Amino acid sequence: MTVPHGLPFFIPTGLAIDTEEQRLYYADLSTRTINKVDYFGNNKRQLLRKNGAIFFDVALYKDYILWTEDGGNNGIYASNRHTGEIELVYHNQGEQVYGITTYADTRQKIMHHPCRYQNGGCDQLCLSSSSSRQGFVCVCTLGFYLADNGNSCVSNLVRDNFFLVTDTYRRAIFQVDMQSTTFEPKSLFLPSIQNPVAVSFDPIDRKVYWTDVTSKTLSRASLDGNDYQVIARDGIEGPDGIAVDSISRLVYWTDFGTHGISVSHLDGSNRKILIRGLDKPRALVLHPVEGTMFWTDCGDNAVIERAFMDGTERSIIVSGSLVWPNGLTIDYDGNRLYWCDAGLERLETADFNGRDRRLLFTFGRNVHAYDVAVRGQFLYWTDWTEQSVLKMDKDTGSGIATVGPSDYLRPNGIYMVSDDTLPSGDNQCSIDNGGCTGLCLPVGFDRNCTCADGFQFDYDETTCVSDQVTECPRVFHNGFIDESCDPRPGQFCDVQCHPGFSPSSDAIICQASGTWDLDVSRICMAVQCRRLETPPQVLLGPCSPPYNTGKMCTYSCMAGYTKTGGDDRRVCDVHGEWIGSPIRCERDIGFLHWAPSPCNPDLVFRTEPRNLEVAEGDLIELMCQVSDQDATLTWFKDGQRLDSGTVNGIFVDQPNQLFIPSFNARHEGQYACVVFSGERECIRSEANITFNPRSYFGIVPVNAYVNISDDHQFQCSPKVSTWSVIWEKDGQPLEQGNLLIRRGYLYLINIREENEGKYTCVARDQFGRTKGRVHAWLYLTDPPQIDIATVCGTITFWQESKAQTTPSPVVVTHTEAPDPDIVAESSINWSSFDESEPGRGSGRVVGGNTANHGSAPYMVRIWEYRIENAWDPWTFICGATLLDQRWILTAAHCMFDRHGNLIKKENMNLIFGDYNSDFTEESEKSRQPAEMIVHEDYDMTNYDNDIALIRIDPPLWEFTPYIRPICLAPGVLVSRIMETNINGRVTGWGQESLLSSTSRFMKEVELPIVDRQTCEESVDEDEGEFTDNMFCAGYHSAQQDTCTGDAGGPFAFRHDDGRWYQLGIVSWGVGCAEEGEYGFYTSVSRYLHWLRSKNVTVAYSPNVARQFNESRPSEALAFTVRSPSTLTVAAGSVVDLECFPNRDDASVQWFVNNRPVRNLVEGVRIQSSGLVLHFDAVEDRFSRVYSCEARVNDENGEQVIRANFQLQVTGA
Repeated sequence: MTVPHGLPFFIPTGLAIDTEEQRLYYADLSTRTINKVDYFGNNKRQLLRKNGAIFFDVALYKDYILWTEDGGNNGIYASNRHTGEIELVYHNQGEQVYGITTYADTRQKIMHHPCRYQNGGCDQLCLSSSSSRQGFVCVCTLGFYLADNGNSCVSNLVRDNFFLVTDTYRRAIFQVDMQSTTFEPKSLFLPSIQNPVAVSFDPIDRKVYWTDVTSKTLSRASLDGNDYQVIARDGIEGPDGIAVDSISRLVYWTDFGTHGISVSHLDGSNRKILIRGLDKPRALVLHPVEGTMFWTDCGDNAVIERAFMDGTERSIIVSGSLVWPNGLTIDYDGNRLYWCDAGLERLETADFNGRDRRLLFTFGRNVHAYDVAVRGQFLYWTDWTEQSVLKMDKDTGSGIATVGPSDYLRPNGIYMVSDDTLPSGDNQCSIDNGGCTGLCLPVGFDRNCTCADGFQFDYDETTCVSDQVTECPRVFHNGFIDESCDPRPGQFCDVQCHPGFSPSSDAIICQASGTWDLDVSRICMAVQCRRLETPPQVLLGPCSPPYNTGKMCTYSCMAGYTKTGGDDRRVCDVHGEWIGSPIRCERDIGFLHWAPSPCNPDLVFRTEPRNLEVAEGDLIELMCQVSDQDATLTWFKDGQRLDSGTVNGIFVDQPNQLFIPSFNARHEGQYACVVFSGERECIRSEANITFNPRSYFGIVPVNAYVNISDDHQFQCSPKVSTWSVIWEKDGQPLEQGNLLIRRGYLYLINIREENEGKYTCVARDQFGRTKGRVHAWLYLTDPPQIDIATVCGTITFWQESKAQTTPSPVVVTHTEAPDPDIVAESSINWSSFDESEPGRGSGRVVGGNTANHGSAPYMVRIWEYRIENAWDPWTFICGATLLDQRWILTAAHCMFDRHGNLIKKENMNLIFGDYNSDFTEESEKSRQPAEMIVHEDYDMTNYDNDIALIRIDPPLWEFTPYIRPICLAPGVLVSRIMETNINGRVTGWGQESLLSSTSRFMKEVELPIVDRQTCEESVDEDEGEFTDNMFCAGYHSAQQDTCTGDAGGPFAFRHDDGRWYQLGIVSWGVGCAEEGEYGFYTSVSRYLHWLRSKNVTVAYSPNVARQFNESRPSEALAFTVRSPSTLTVAAGSVVDLECFPNRDDASVQWFVNNRPVRNLVEGVRIQSSGLVLHFDAVEDRFSRVYSCEARVNDENGEQVIRANFQLQVTGA
């Protein structure tokens, strides 16, 4: 607003807007008045005059204008904005009031603006624009520019010859290309920056390192923002200077809060405080070739010091005439130091010993130079007052000039990256860490091996060991550990959180460093409510995540609908539940009366949605326009109406426009634009959006089956010639090894076992942004066959217990939870944890213990891909057990999704060797199902025959201490076990209650088998059915049980041969650990023949085989029924190859051309008995030699017989 009305001067202070009246309200100190004008500054009207008033701010509320005054009348005032009469005066004693605003429905109305939903699809700023067809435009902040798609903000970074600048107020780090002519700052893609101070760079890994004084952290990341990592947080108080030693692979930093200088490896490990007792250490530079470091101290007696890089031989080299020596840099070519002094407002230089000190330049007043850097002949510095980077001649101080635009707000650190500014050469630590097992610190032209703080060399002076009892903190952000826990390294501790917060994990582990394995700021997280669904005919008001305690969401009815019930405001309470009930809106009868029912016969589409084939992350826009501008348009997806607003990332902006700011697989489907007249549909136009992750690729890699020592080439290229591709393996950037990458193609040479896995080709545009991903698997064929009987049920990480494993012949009736005082003496210690450890209970999966990593290597986790889970679609659903290299055993009901449909193989993932749900351990392997077999007689109404198999391909090449199959007990042994008082062990990650989340760590619980009569009496008619194929286990009291998420896992016991055997599969139950209710398990022994018929290994130790195997007839193995040796049949014929051995205990396996049958083509299958190979309609390609092999292993040794069949197919 310009100076109005010809006044000689105009001093506007507060400003408020009335969008309905379209007027601006403001206070004018020059006239002591409050006025209003239109949006163009015209039609002024004075509302009130108050002599002597020093207006500070104004606000509006209904019929009132509110304002604050400064000076002697400081307070809050209100008057009627129509009459000007003052109606409220409030003076706050002892405190000053300044700004004022109001929050009310009349001021912050629910307005459906596109920027409110998903930020309009904009990367950064979404601003209203009347000139834009969409009603808004996307705008980028300093250092970014808007990409061609109109919503992405990109930064054109360079790899070499640049300098980095941190900026406090912009919360960013900028890169400036030294080869450019404009020196425009380009912003780095770095997350979580709050107040960056100093910055450094590692030219080898090409990572940026910086200190953040607000978050009290040291961090690093690649220039493109990938590989972001906080490398130091604990014990950091006031991080300031930072310097990377790229030769010794170390990072040094100063901390004015702890008054010291520290060092660590580049990843933050092996931290050590080198120098303590400094006053205010700030800038820091290194000379790693000479093993020397230099730093400034801005304390009361400011100095510049030097020392060896292990902190020894410390000396002051510059003192006197120093006030605030903020910045320090080193000139490796000229062997000089340069520094800036913000107190004396000047730049100076001296040699490495502080001699030949020279004044280069003295600034004027109100100049604040912060940091300096040198390159070539010029000295560069950042300046808070000038808000820019400047330079001068480093020898004469002449030629001062601004480098680039003055667009910074508070520029702090500056760091040069080019060949002539970085140290070159090597030192005693540059090769093999100088032979040190801990830290190798350069000392002059020598080196010093040392240990991190809290560690010391052991007796051999080579290995670093802890020198004290380390404890993790008992109290952390918003919570604390249970008082009974001993917080020493290796211990698990339960978490207690303050009201309004909940544990992010059921237990945390104290690490050797004295820190918890989770970030202390994330152990107790704010309680959050689930996302609310928007009811039909309802408009959603402000309701953006996160949904923390106190979050309020507002709702209103759509036009033509009236509220009939529920609440239009919902608030998230401290328990994570929404207060209130969903609003209900019904069609307004008056609206229905006036709604037109006949369709306009001239109504036609002018713009229609079109079919699209898109990839993940694409911005989708569907347009729909008709000839009648007053017609009502409605969007549908797959037959479901899409109301105005946003649902699952689909945004309906205006009646004719639909946006999907970031497309993913769940958005795939049929979209329809429909015109209604009243309740009648008039016309519709449909379009299909197809998810095609390959749309950005010209060539995509394909799955490959190879042998050990083979070579293989994965081909991949982007569709756009200016783009590039990078490769990942199993989700991680591909490291160098027996591979070569040329022009996007990946060459694997002399393939080894570790090369097996999932390879991902990632397409990136010219700005380095990821556009699409495609995957291909490398499978190794014909793995070495492992004798399962030699390894099944064995556990490496095991500690013998005092309990006896031979069961006593006592039948269990009503079982009570064990007395905690007796448990340690009378029950099996299921893992290597000592039960005398503090903080250990008497047992859980519900009420169980945290298992030891590796104590159940047969456990498998089943994950399902659910597209409706937007943030993390992979959901843990069940446990399972590994039987051999190819087969996994689980419950049949785990094979079905929540709608009762069989889960697709591509939507299931199997994880072996898992333990910690929050991290991917090195012990893990993953596979997808190649075949899923549900028992033919499975009854999903009562869970009878609740057993299923999953075959993996490729198979597991080897077993490890963390991945190993379980044994299956023969029938005679099982019969004896079921009659005795034996406790079994159940392991899993299931919920600890029906309302809790799944466990972070694998849990274990010890449960007794219950007699069949008690099991049957515990089941009410409406709860389920106890069949002959089940047994039950648990305690009569409500303390221990399995729960949701444990299904499919094993009920196992440890026999006196030291092996673990699976008796049951977790199937069903009533609640979780409820009194009088037990868990029900599928009895595996009843399905041994079924398993053998599927060519699954039924393995147990040789001792058990000799002692407990079923009695078998002594006659020699032979075939009682078999098909002819030669069959000639016409194409299209139905053929059954039959092979019936004379002994029921024989296992049968089929071969084709002497290779075991694994993958059968459509129309060919092995019948459920395993004794018939069936062809629906034979083809010429089926002309092969087929073999049936029968095998028994009894007290007389192993017998194997084979029948061969020559199948010849002729023309029909």
